[in-house]
Amino acid sequence: EEPEEFYEFTAEDYYKILATKKDGKIDPNHSI
Repeated sequence: EEPEEFYEFTAEDYYKILATKKDGKIDPNHSI
């Protein structure tokens, strides 16, 4: 069993990633 904290990003980060992808700008420093 893996803890829920296995993915170390919050919902805020998740939406930020979605927004970034939507704009077509991928942050090379933020791997998913």
